[in-house]
Amino acid sequence: MLQGKTVLRPLQTNGWGLGLAAGTVGHPQAAAGRDWYAYAPVSFSLHDDAALVHANIGWLREGSARRERLTWGLGTEVQLTSNTWLIAETFGQNQGRAWHQLGLRHWLVADRVQLDATYGNRNGTQTRERWFSIGLRLLTPAFLP
Repeated sequence: MLQGKTVLRPLQTNGWGLGLAAGTVGHPQAAAGRDWYAYAPVSFSLHDDAALVHANIGWLREGSARRERLTWGLGTEVQLTSNTWLIAETFGQNQGRAWHQLGLRHWLVADRVQLDATYGNRNGTQTRERWFSIGLRLLTPAFLP
């Protein structure tokens, strides 16, 4: 995977921010297995950053299938306590059913160590395509100015 990202407008408290990302993903097991993608995320801060709303629109070129798709996502983060956030997201493509996920994000060490737990599924499929995930995220100080 190779990806580049940039912030076009930084998110500010009670304001909005905009970014751009593009990249490629290789799939060694597939003959023509390189996918290309790009997306533009926009975020909105509400109630002094106690609620965040994120949306994105993008493009995907599936190498093995030789088809292009529109991608989209809509999510929110709501602060429950000083260290804990409720996260909810729905995302998909212009074809097929969308996905959703719901979870909690808890800071074990403020701005450095985060624990996430999420449940997700494809809309309308009951339990057939569901998942549960638990993740530990470690954040370092910025290494580029």
